[in-house]
Amino acid sequence: MEDFRIDGGYIMRSLLHRALLTLCVLVVIVWVYPVSAEAALATRTFLLEANATYEVSYDLEGELGSDPARISLWTHGLGGDFLNASRLSGAFGTRDNHVVKLLLKTPPNMTRASVMVDLDQMDVDLYDFLQIVRKSNLDTQIATGLLQLVMYRQIYTGLVVDARGLEIQRGMSPRIWSESGQLIYGGVTAPYEMVQQQGVVSYGKEISPYLLQRVTIPGKLSYTSPLTVQAMDVFGPANTELLISEEVAQQIFEALSIYDFLADYSVVILVD
Repeated sequence: MEDFRIDGGYIMRSLLHRALLTLCVLVVIVWVYPVSAEAALATRTFLLEANATYEVSYDLEGELGSDPARISLWTHGLGGDFLNASRLSGAFGTRDNHVVKLLLKTPPNMTRASVMVDLDQMDVDLYDFLQIVRKSNLDTQIATGLLQLVMYRQIYTGLVVDARGLEIQRGMSPRIWSESGQLIYGGVTAPYEMVQQQGVVSYGKEISPYLLQRVTIPGKLSYTSPLTVQAMDVFGPANTELLISEEVAQQIFEALSIYDFLADYSVVILVD
């Protein structure tokens, strides 16, 4: 009969060897993962206009590798950074066409947002396939609904800011701020071609038929009824930014709750 004896020293050496090997593997993972994740993460940041709803989407063709891409939407402000939404591209589209859409209503006290996409080793420029648009809350194609709003004079179709006498300078991307520091309008999601060709506002010395086109709802039922407000002051390095009172800002927010004309860049600034 054989004598089976347990070698305690051998077991201890074996366990110690396995523990050291596991530790080394963990160190390698911790060291390598942040580098690869950071390299694969693409980010695009944009300012947030107050009381706005944004749709963030991308439509990316081609295989993304073994794992689906993840798109995450963060907002940033004085209170910190917050994850508002996160979604995998695999939930939509097909193997060769990845479509993801996220909606964001501007949270209180948030000044900017970041879209982060884990592209899984794909070298893609976010500006090539990522779209950020401000969404209007009125379907102007439904003529009956629009007609009812028009009949009861419940809708404004654009914003006219009177800045005459304030020595404002014209600019391609002016911004309108409230006294409390909220960005009321900046056209932050306007396409590059529009910024270059039209600008996010139209300027003029007085209201003219040409300027009224900017604040008109087009379509089968064309309608013009802009909200006209007075600017308080001009500021900024180039004197292109406007300041409005809190009372005026509230007027604009109330009008936007019915029809968000700022989503259509329907803004006119009167200058000297």
